[in-house]
Amino acid sequence: MVAKLRSILRPTHWSLLVKAIIFGVLWLFLPYPLFLIGALYLYLIPVFRPVKMALPFLGLIVLSGLVERGFFIALAIGATYYIIDGIKDLIFIRRRMSYEILVFLIMFIGSVGLYSQTGWLTLLGVIWSFVLSVFAILLLRELSLYGDPPIRSVAKKDVRVVVFGLVGFFVWQLSIVLFILPLGSMYQAAILFLTSAVLIEIAMTYLSGELTRNKLLINFTVLFIFMVFVIASNNWGL
Repeated sequence: MVAKLRSILRPTHWSLLVKAIIFGVLWLFLPYPLFLIGALYLYLIPVFRPVKMALPFLGLIVLSGLVERGFFIALAIGATYYIIDGIKDLIFIRRRMSYEILVFLIMFIGSVGLYSQTGWLTLLGVIWSFVLSVFAILLLRELSLYGDPPIRSVAKKDVRVVVFGLVGFFVWQLSIVLFILPLGSMYQAAILFLTSAVLIEIAMTYLSGELTRNKLLINFTVLFIFMVFVIASNNWGL
């Protein structure tokens, strides 16, 4: 993922970078209603293909209202807007790679926002976890429109529906289970994000016909090492 991020950040598009920094600063320092006005202005002015990236932008706006303010989250929100605007304005050439990183960033913000509200299982938590899983499905559907050739032209529609549905369902169930486990909110968010990222990567690689045993082994090895780290470092006292 780091290599993918580096590839789309070169060369640096300074005007886009400035807008992304302003976006993150507005979120960090302004009340949410004023941030919302500024965010809409940055996205809509000048008017160019606003509908194209409306779904991820809407998700970013909603999720940014859930997460607690902090410098690193502001960086993630600014980076997410950077990619949204870059795809919308046809700045990025590798749009599938860019959109995949966008999905990862939104899932990261969503995971942090989900567990920053409450560390325990509540009706609101179940609803928001379901919304996040549905949003993940919609983002994967949009991601399938990109590529050379696009995934939708490689994998059959019924196969895509099943794979996307399984990913969304697993994300939803895992997010609920994490509410129950005696974990800190940081660990809950980290586990949900990394597991979702691995599932998304495997799903998209499978649908594009590029999934191999080595890629599968690498993804699950990374996930296993991270889980061992969480088990070793978490305070399991109830």
